[in-house]
Amino acid sequence: MSMMMDYEFHDYDDEYTPLEDSGDRRRLKKKKKKQLTMSRKSMRLPPASDTTYRGGNHFDQEKRRSCLCRVCCFLCNCWTVVIVLSTMWATWLTLWLVSTYLLGPAGDSSSTPGGGTHVNVNGDMNADLVRIPYETASAKGALCLDGSAPAFYHRPGHGEGNVSWIVHLPDGQWCYNATNCFQRSRTSLGSSSQLPSSIALQGILSDDPDINPDFHHWHAVQLHYCDGASFSGDSPTALSVLDDGVIYQRGRLILDTIIAHLLSATGMNTAQRVILTGTGSGGLGVFMMADHVKSLLPNTTTLHALADSAFYPDTFNRTNFMHIRLQFQRLFNLHRLTEGLDSSCFKSILVSDPGSTWQCMFPEYGARFVSTPLFIANSMYEPWSLWFILNMRCHPASCPDIAPQMVQYGEDLVGLLRQHAGQLSSEDGVFVTSCYEGDLIGQGWGNVVVDGNSLREAFAKWYFNRTDPALADHRSGLDVNATSVANTTTTSSWSGVHWSVDCMGNYRCNQHCDWSEKHYELIADRLKAMDDFFIHPPPSARTKQRRAPYKSRVVTLNAIL
Repeated sequence: MSMMMDYEFHDYDDEYTPLEDSGDRRRLKKKKKKQLTMSRKSMRLPPASDTTYRGGNHFDQEKRRSCLCRVCCFLCNCWTVVIVLSTMWATWLTLWLVSTYLLGPAGDSSSTPGGGTHVNVNGDMNADLVRIPYETASAKGALCLDGSAPAFYHRPGHGEGNVSWIVHLPDGQWCYNATNCFQRSRTSLGSSSQLPSSIALQGILSDDPDINPDFHHWHAVQLHYCDGASFSGDSPTALSVLDDGVIYQRGRLILDTIIAHLLSATGMNTAQRVILTGTGSGGLGVFMMADHVKSLLPNTTTLHALADSAFYPDTFNRTNFMHIRLQFQRLFNLHRLTEGLDSSCFKSILVSDPGSTWQCMFPEYGARFVSTPLFIANSMYEPWSLWFILNMRCHPASCPDIAPQMVQYGEDLVGLLRQHAGQLSSEDGVFVTSCYEGDLIGQGWGNVVVDGNSLREAFAKWYFNRTDPALADHRSGLDVNATSVANTTTTSSWSGVHWSVDCMGNYRCNQHCDWSEKHYELIADRLKAMDDFFIHPPPSARTKQRRAPYKSRVVTLNAIL
């Protein structure tokens, strides 16, 4: 018997099964299956005698059909590509038209002064971003906290405004320690790497004649705030922050570099008049750097300064702790303001009390040293000061127990301003409101009213009376020397100073002020988003009764005067 076993093929399971008592028939089965397959294939071909098929060779016709199919597929694919590309182009064109004519600018800004100026939806002209070349900034050491080059926004003037400029230092708080500054360097408040190509300006920087009738046609420049120290730091070396990196504290060099660029590349060297303005931390920079900016301008240019919402008092908070003083001291030391401030204030205190040069950061001590004509606009209930300095964080109607302290705080602030006004030049001005506002020259420019007159009117009268009396004839009719003051001492202490001071004794005394819960919450939401620096005082610094901050500092202030 053969050693090979016979198998039987089953089509249904495609396998071989062995057959008993049979020889090896596997090869035979394979051969028959192959023959059957070949015969089936041969049946599909035309008969051998039929050499033509519908007028041509069968194989040529099949080839033609194959080529035709390929051509059709190719054309279909091409049309698909054409349709896709056309759709993409139409989509891009639609987006470009919408972004250009409906939503405003979307492209990169030009570094040419005034180049590529855009118009926003309301018809107002936006200010374009201008970046200082990194090579120039690096050579001068003028770097943001993260090491990027400084930048600013510029909207060109026109007509008579071609020789007039407003340079604005915006608000943005400060950073008080290395870690906080490093975290800040990763945001737009410490870097210029990701800025919008243009912004809309408002208030005193607006180009709308209805909103800003006196300065709408002037050149408007807003510096980008990225140093964390009111444009006044001047640390010569970079500061290492653990293993994360370094920070640069070069606020004064940033200010110098931008002013130099404006003088050399934008035509500000021919300016007849310049107004240096600032709000909040930028307003504090106005107090400290106004005379320095004056030294950078041509002798033919007159400079005036407007400090908004920046008269921060060196005062106690509700827990009888002067944590604003502690934080300003930290800020002064961290950013090396010793090198950045060469003002008369710094030099004077350096001689009399070298350890107290930080006092020049507080306007109540340093503003009297400013020789540049200075206009101070402030609220006695300025929101940032109430929230962070006084540490009052609820609406006075909801906190009746601390509302009297808030009113006392406002009276103390006015008292400091009155005492300070005795040291001001006759060219200076003061505007104090009782409204809960912290951006007077922006959103409150024409809305904040004291004794029937807006800040816009008061400032225009003060400014144009000092520089060009002819312009004052058709401007505001406000007589700043005739403003009444309620619940204050006589006006003799303000003699020689243009001033407007709101009513006191009740925070709701001015009917034009919005003290609604809704308005308060809108501002509170912005304050909550800021870095909180409240420090709980040590037990030894707490007392049962709050000391009156203004009265407790009269001796200190008089000692300096």
